[in-house]
Amino acid sequence: MRSLREGMNLEAVLAEFSASRYSRYPWFDADGEQVLGILHTKDLLVAMARGRDLEDLRPLLRPPTVLTLETPIPSRLEQFRTGTTHLALCVEEEGRILGCFILQDLLEVVVGEIEDEHRHVVRDAPIRGQDGSLLVAGSTSIFRLERQLGQDLSAPDHVNSVGGLILYQLQCLPEEGETLEVDGHLLTVQRMAGHRIQAVTVRPVGDAGTGAS
Repeated sequence: MRSLREGMNLEAVLAEFSASRYSRYPWFDADGEQVLGILHTKDLLVAMARGRDLEDLRPLLRPPTVLTLETPIPSRLEQFRTGTTHLALCVEEEGRILGCFILQDLLEVVVGEIEDEHRHVVRDAPIRGQDGSLLVAGSTSIFRLERQLGQDLSAPDHVNSVGGLILYQLQCLPEEGETLEVDGHLLTVQRMAGHRIQAVTVRPVGDAGTGAS
């Protein structure tokens, strides 16, 4: 999770903006334990344009939205609708931060991947490997994957894409290389693009050379 923390000066913050190019960042205390707020790049750029003193960036922070894994999707959408930022932190019962997600991530669980106007990704059709595995885009529809596999998958009605199914099953953002089992198949996240699942391999459980752990 890309974030900022207490003690970072304006130059360091702008360097992080340039490197990761997200629009919202959690701002932690100096120890990295407590989230003080969310810094939106737009708020900082407006302050810079107005010539404000930016020695201390804390006045620019927006209150964080904090949700648990158990928070239902409709409740999450409502909190985004009424909140001050479209980035939410996901915490476990003990309060430990598991990660963060944005409104677009949540919508993609429901409707499938939404194209970013700043991202140009060529989406190929599912590719069948010599070992029988399938390489699919995270935006591939569940229906299309089911046709490739020749079987139905246990996906809720509101989940339409492979990436959405993985997020629904894990209830958190995966890391590259993470594997889960769905209806006798291993789904392995091959590539992430920010908060989005970009490429996934699918293979039957028990196939030689799965590399599953």
